Amino acid sequence: MKLCKSACENLKDKIVEMKVVGQFFSDQINAGVLDLKSMPATGFHFIQMLYISANIDANTVVRMPKPIKEKKKKAYDSGWNNFYGALWDEDPKDEVKEEEEKKDDDLQYFMVLGDPSELQHLEIVWRIVLESEIETVTR
Repeated sequence: MKLCKSACENLKDKIVEMKVVGQFFSDQINAGVLDLKSMPATGFHFIQMLYISANIDANTVVRMPKPIKEKKKKAYDSGWNNFYGALWDEDPKDEVKEEEEKKDDDLQYFMVLGDPSELQHLEIVWRIVLESEIETVTR
């Protein structure tokens, strides 16, 4: 963090382009200055979004709308069955599914246009994921 703090202090009176920030982090990662094993998930997501932005600017990635999930109907969803079925409708698995869906609400969706090997900085994102010991980064 000291490195980032000193870099920010040197640039505090300037407007910095995202491309320059991305290159700064790429250089720091390639030089082994940043500790990738213990980088917090927020740091990983910041760097990930820098590189996604670079690929959007290069027209190799586009942002996609979130897919709409249809709710599944219960087998007893008609007439008297609906009344009796509702008595046993409490399923603990439903609560777990709802929690997972809430987590999915924060997800952003992207589509790669063309050959994925041509994406900018992809090797750095994978390096962070593979070297990290933080669970939320590696899953």
